[in-house]
Amino acid sequence: MKKLTLRRMDDAHFHPRDDDEITEMVLEHLFVSGFARAVPIFNFKIPIETAWQIDKERKRFQRLGCKIEIVWSIMLTKNTTAQSIREAYAAGARIIKWMPADCFSTNSGIGVRWGEIREKYPCFLEAEKLGMSVKVHLEKSEFDVTGNPTTPPVWREFLPLSEFDVLVRAFPGLVFSIEHISTRRVLRYVLHEAPSNVFGGITAHHLFRTFFDIYDGSHIPKGDEWCMPIYKYPEDREALVLAATGGSDKVHYCSDKAPHRWKDPLSPPAGVYTGLTDICLLAELFEEHDALRELDNFMSASWARSVGLPFNTGTVTLVKEEWTAPEEVNGVRIFFGGKKLKWKVGSIS
Repeated sequence: MKKLTLRRMDDAHFHPRDDDEITEMVLEHLFVSGFARAVPIFNFKIPIETAWQIDKERKRFQRLGCKIEIVWSIMLTKNTTAQSIREAYAAGARIIKWMPADCFSTNSGIGVRWGEIREKYPCFLEAEKLGMSVKVHLEKSEFDVTGNPTTPPVWREFLPLSEFDVLVRAFPGLVFSIEHISTRRVLRYVLHEAPSNVFGGITAHHLFRTFFDIYDGSHIPKGDEWCMPIYKYPEDREALVLAATGGSDKVHYCSDKAPHRWKDPLSPPAGVYTGLTDICLLAELFEEHDALRELDNFMSASWARSVGLPFNTGTVTLVKEEWTAPEEVNGVRIFFGGKKLKWKVGSIS
């Protein structure tokens, strides 16, 4: 096959920044890659959690020339109430993002700890009434007396699974998505054990990398590709690939694009940026697994169906033509940048 036409795509999870230049770059890369709709996740140091902040971000995105539809989200924090949920919904928010304070990720301290989540049940009840959905960073760590995490990163994703299961069964009319799944244990839960209101997002980078790709002999991670949740084992990656290419409506694409201008290799911030390359890499992966027919579902239909949104109109055509992605843009390293890719975006209509 030399050409593939898809519905314009959904990115169910990307990270803008409070840096206008970087946010403008991310929005432009989404558009030129063929995305029609995307969900910004605002885990800023000062989180986006209220109606007036949503209005402010909407105006900023418009000023930056945003060309795609934005599905607005707010962060679940200690300040969130049923009333603030109603107000945010009136301002256009349709998604709540919960990043637990004890998951140990970028600015996760703004969130609500796993042990405190029952206090937020009135918020979930209100979201359920309004028809919103919830995205969850499913990780948990124990901490020592100095505040440093003691749970190994490879265990953190499935550690809170039983607590999560109690939460989702308490609100059967509320759609929950486990973001950036990285383990076969949690994937099995989503596909075979979870109730019908639970879905899962999978990134491109977790489909291509494993734990062994980011550590050298000195156990120092490769900063450009350090992310949370970290890459897991080859068996986990293989399970994710089979799920993504298998046509399941229980999983969908969420890029978790997280741009950083510069990453200190000795203490890198968590985040991988797949702008410009994700759909090209995924086309190659799906082709290798004789599953190009399932790419449209993974990149668009599955997520829209799970949250009750209409399918995107318009198309993006990929062509099988070798090209080399830039290594970096605006100081942000690109995933697979500098390498030759087999597929590229040909046209968008």
